[in-house]
Amino acid sequence: QPEGCDLLSNKFVTHDIQGLAVGLIPDNLNVDLINQMISVNYGSAKEMVITVMRYEGISIGISSAANIVAACDLAQKVDKGANILTIAYDSAESYLDLF
Repeated sequence: QPEGCDLLSNKFVTHDIQGLAVGLIPDNLNVDLINQMISVNYGSAKEMVITVMRYEGISIGISSAANIVAACDLAQKVDKGANILTIAYDSAESYLDLF
């Protein structure tokens, strides 16, 4: 979730990570199943866009990069050998003017 937002407390603030924490909780999202949220700041997400494009050759957008930042953060906290899954669902095409 973007820094300053808290989905589990239904707190949403203005941020620059498009597509995440827009202030709506879909009816099909059971928040009782969520045991942890990871906050990501815009700068870290923007840096991850560049890193993934440079080293993996994959064009991702800011919200996908935020997911990867959160997954990397989680990877530092869980047992070695754990599997972590995230989804990259947008591309950098809409954000190229930021770089």
